[in-house]
Amino acid sequence: YSKAPAPPFNVEATPGYNQIRLIWTDPQGAQSYTIYRATNATDAGTPIAQNLKNGGFLDTDFKAGETYFY
Repeated sequence: YSKAPAPPFNVEATPGYNQIRLIWTDPQGAQSYTIYRATNATDAGTPIAQNLKNGGFLDTDFKAGETYFY
């Protein structure tokens, strides 16, 4: 079997007008990511985007005033 790549680093979440921008730096060997979102820190979350590449995602499907964990 092959070893899983390291997790992404330099992860940032920046709120904006009707969006939350997530960016990260891909580690060597990473091929794609799935983004999970939860409303509390102990929940594993629900996948909201799959097969992402190139270190970024724009979340536009959320409820204003809520706290989210990615």
